[in-house]
Amino acid sequence: DPAADGLPDGACSCNDYGGDRMILFIQTVALLAVTFACGMYDQKYQRIPNLITLPAMAAGFLLSTTWKEALFKVVLCACLYMIGMTGLIGSGDIKLLMAVACLYGLLPSAFIFILAEFIFLASAIISYKSDRENMKNFLFWLLVHKKIRHGYKWGRYPFAMSMFLASLLVAYLRVREVFP
Repeated sequence: DPAADGLPDGACSCNDYGGDRMILFIQTVALLAVTFACGMYDQKYQRIPNLITLPAMAAGFLLSTTWKEALFKVVLCACLYMIGMTGLIGSGDIKLLMAVACLYGLLPSAFIFILAEFIFLASAIISYKSDRENMKNFLFWLLVHKKIRHGYKWGRYPFAMSMFLASLLVAYLRVREVFP
């Protein structure tokens, strides 16, 4: 009950998020730090280091408030790993998504991923707006084939910065809901 927690009407209790406000704050800061660091590294070196994503996954497990939540995160990571095995998304990107899922949970991370895909697509369209033939080919390979992620003739498009921008928006909305 939000009123029992001293919150105004319409605000969500922190219990809706499986923990107290301090855990949400730590999750949010970790999420933004990890996605920003991975985004900058991916922009420069075109890869996402395990040195950032694996500790973030571990922190997500440690911030679990119940053993069921931790077990759910393990199952979620296993499912994401199997999706990554298809090759449709880079292994660094899938590990970053696992870290985001461990830190923020299933629904927020799914929203972050979908929003990041739209940001990624918009940035790719803007970068190729002048060349219609390349744009047609780019959209075909983006939607149908995995090679766009592995440096086909149009180069490599870092995805982690799109994850950061999407994480920033979701973190803002989530924190705003809990801290009115």
